[in-house]
Formats: sequence, structure tokens, C-alpha cells
Amino acid sequence: MTWTVRTAAGLCALTWAFGCGKSAAPEPETAGESESESAAASGGAAATAEPAQTPLASGGSSATTAEDPVALAERLCNLLCEEVKGTCTPRQAQFCQASCPDWVGAAKQCPIEVEEALTCQTSADRYLLCSNVATATCAPLYKTLSECRDGKRPAKTEKGSPPPAAVPPGYTKHTLPSLGGYFLLPEGPLDEQTADRVVRDRAPLKYLIERVKQVPSKELTDMTVLQIASAYVGNACVSKLRLFARFEKGDLSYIRFTTTCKDGTQWAGIFHLEPGEGVAASVRAPAGQALPSDVDTYLYGFEPTVAPPQRHNDVEP
Repeated sequence: MTWTVRTAAGLCALTWAFGCGKSAAPEPETAGESESESAAASGGAAATAEPAQTPLASGGSSATTAEDPVALAERLCNLLCEEVKGTCTPRQAQFCQASCPDWVGAAKQCPIEVEEALTCQTSADRYLLCSNVATATCAPLYKTLSECRDGKRPAKTEKGSPPPAAVPPGYTKHTLPSLGGYFLLPEGPLDEQTADRVVRDRAPLKYLIERVKQVPSKELTDMTVLQIASAYVGNACVSKLRLFARFEKGDLSYIRFTTTCKDGTQWAGIFHLEPGEGVAASVRAPAGQALPSDVDTYLYGFEPTVAPPQRHNDVEP
């Protein structure tokens, strides 16, 4: 059972470690020793402002001088990793540097999205540099970049907020106030719906949105989250449990999970946790069947009914 920080396929994490490609990043550490990374994917949000340039982000370049997007991505990533090297652990610095080829590759396809996401992260509070929680402001930029790389959005032609994404084809948005917000589910009738649980069977897959029990009313540390997740998946599925891509907005934490159960069932999902309560959205595939290729579309389709209150490390967009 491990707590890892690699991003899932097609998801760009909200941190300096951009894990959407296949660069040879060093193996992350286990629970309590996670690298600096968070998920990005609060459902449907869009960036509301262009990130401000900082001395770190600009690297002394003139604002009027156009720079090749690929070279710019490489320079911004290297500058950020230099600061990580001087501030964080050698392993975190190594992980950061190993992510740079992914940024460079993404810049060939989505140059403006990469520049905005990297610039936002270099502008984040310095005390977050080595933390596994990054500024919430950058989340929409990483989500937009992920959608661009996946072909869900065309590459931007100018900086600024993209138009809001529509409900993806094949999905329906469901309003589930008892479970905290709006969720995407595959089209078709729900097979079960109560205040605590919603089920959509789409054989051989089963989509679940359900309340997580016994979430303590205290700080959600990595170890606390690990205990909650272990209890949720149960003994038959805990041995291969993997938690990753944590992102926080106010008191609400988003944490991805995957596991393979003893009977071969594949299980992927995301926790929405805050002190005292929680919800899990997930999809299960029986042994011999693959999880859906668009699993991130489903898992990151969540929008809270009430926006979580800001905390001191959340920068207003």
C-alpha cells in the first residue's frame, strides 16, 4: 500500500512536477514522504486571470521579446527546479528536473497553456514549494492544459480565460446536493439513488458516488487520508491501494486513488474530503476488463454546491 505522487494518465498535476508524459522521473516515496505534488482538477473551473510574471518566471527577459514556446517551457522549468534544488530535498529536486521534458513536450502542442501553468506555479507562495499542497489558483490552468493535451480543447491562441467546457459527449450532469455538488455520470438512467449513494451500471463497468463514513473532524494529514482510504476500499482491496494527485481548495481535499482487489477488480476513484465528512466517486471494472479511457472526465466532473471558504494559502483568482 503506497502513497505516491505521480499523476494519472491525461492529468496534469498542480505543482512543479508535471507528470503527464513518460520522462524517467525517480520513484516517489511512500506514505509520509510524498514528493511535492497535488492534483488539479476541480471540476469545470476556469482560470479567471492571467498569472502575473515574476522575476523567477521572466528570467530577466524583456516582456516585448517573443521567445520560442519550447525554449520558454524549458527555461521556466529549469529556473523553478533550481529554486527547488536550493530549498527542498535532493530527491524533490531530482523529481522536478525529471519533469522538464514533459513540459517541453507539452509546449509543442499547447504553448500558451504551458506558459500560463508554469508561470502560475513559479508565482506561488515560496513556502508551498516543497509542500504537497500548492496554491489553488493554478488548478484551472492545469486543468485547461490537461484538456488541451487530451484534445478536449483546441490550443489557445491568446492568453486569458478559455470558454467554459461543455458537458462532455456521453455524459450527463447530475445535481446531488446531499452528496455535496454536481457530478458527471455516463448517460442513461441511474440504477440506484439515495441520499448517501448513487449507482450507474454500464456493464461491465459500475460507477459509484457514495458518502465516506467516519471522516474525523480534524486536520486531514497524509496519514489520516491513508487510514480513511484503507477503510473505504476494505481488506480485499487495500494491499494495492495507491493514493496520488492531492489538491486542496479551502478545507476540501481532492485525492485520487486506484487499486486492484484480490478478485482482480480494477478500481479507480477520487475522494472529496473535508473535516467530518467526505464523498468518493469511483468506477469499478471486473477482472479481465479495463477501466474506461476517459476515467478522468468522470472523476474530475465534480463541482461543489457551495464553494469552500478560502484559507491563508489559497490565492484569490
